[in-house]
Amino acid sequence: MTRLTLPAADGSLPSNPVQWWYWTGHLATADQRRFGIEACFFAFTEETLLPQHVRDDLRGRRWWWQKLLGRLLDRRGFQMAHCAVSDVNGNRYEHSPLFKLGMPPVQADRYTLALDFPPGHRAAASGGGGHDRITLALPQWSLDLKVSSDDAAVPPALHYGGLAHDYACGGYTYYYSRPRMAATGTLTLDGTALDVSGTVWFDRQYGDLNAVVHRGWQWFAIGLADGRSVMLFDILDLTVEAYGAVMEGTSYRALTGSEFSVAVLDHWTSPHTGIVYPSKWTVTFDGASYIVTPLLADQEFHEPPPFETYWEGTCSVATLAGDVVGQAYVELNGFKKPVPSEGEGLL
Repeated sequence: MTRLTLPAADGSLPSNPVQWWYWTGHLATADQRRFGIEACFFAFTEETLLPQHVRDDLRGRRWWWQKLLGRLLDRRGFQMAHCAVSDVNGNRYEHSPLFKLGMPPVQADRYTLALDFPPGHRAAASGGGGHDRITLALPQWSLDLKVSSDDAAVPPALHYGGLAHDYACGGYTYYYSRPRMAATGTLTLDGTALDVSGTVWFDRQYGDLNAVVHRGWQWFAIGLADGRSVMLFDILDLTVEAYGAVMEGTSYRALTGSEFSVAVLDHWTSPHTGIVYPSKWTVTFDGASYIVTPLLADQEFHEPPPFETYWEGTCSVATLAGDVVGQAYVELNGFKKPVPSEGEGLL
């Protein structure tokens, strides 16, 4: 079985049907104006976007644009970016999806990503080896951010031992994280430039991720004040896929589904889509329980069909006594049906 190697895995790997580079983070100004940021870049091979029989069907259609679409996808693949900022103090959430035909260029040990559709939107990221530059230019806001980690001193966290993990629902993944990257840069909101700094969590996944993406999940990236970084997730209706990890410095400890739990305490109904999402949780691991609470209720990311709407946002982490002891990013994908009753665990 092939084991991922770094920094080679930072670069574009077009033999994998789906891959993404995923940054979420917590930024603040000197006067403690707080922001959450999401900058995620995806690449799909042509077969992932449309199966061969669909592309063959398109080329056989009478309309020229249908034939052209089939030929373009057959040759080029597809990229997408998700960009969002959560203005905690201003109770405001801005988000934009971007698109591009073609796959990212293949470069040794690094990546270069750049998308500029629709007009007036641009998202770019470049780097590798724990040193990244993210530049976003969107209608209401922009971001120029440098993020870095010392891969030699604190190696990236290789989930599943750095090996391919076969999902019970089909497909496979390679998955690793750099959970506490230092971040500095400039966030411009409505024309006002703000110097910001903080921490960013980087996730990299690649493989055959189609089945698990369509099933959905909830994912927690938790940073505790005591220095621990904790990742927890479960695939919806597939508890056998629950997985977690506790990371601190060079230490990595995997958690099975029986070693942590997540219970829903509250819900939020989107006024935009009517989807009901979990909106507050008790997470328990290592003999302690914490309350994870969204800092903004509405952090729902909307995409045009056929792509999925989901919730992803910045949250606080507190003890059961109410003392804030960390921060988190939470992603909720696949919530299109009634959720469990309050207090009922999803794991």
